[in-house]
Amino acid sequence: MKIYLLLLETMRNFLGKFLTVKYHRERRKTACRLVLRK
Repeated sequence: MKIYLLLLETMRNFLGKFLTVKYHRERRKTACRLVLRK
């Protein structure tokens, strides 16, 4: 049971990092688009 919880925690941390990177990448794209538009 403890192993399962540890695995779940690891997965959640990994997913969180992945989503954060993806989110920042999208924001950077949007920012570039806004700058190019000016």
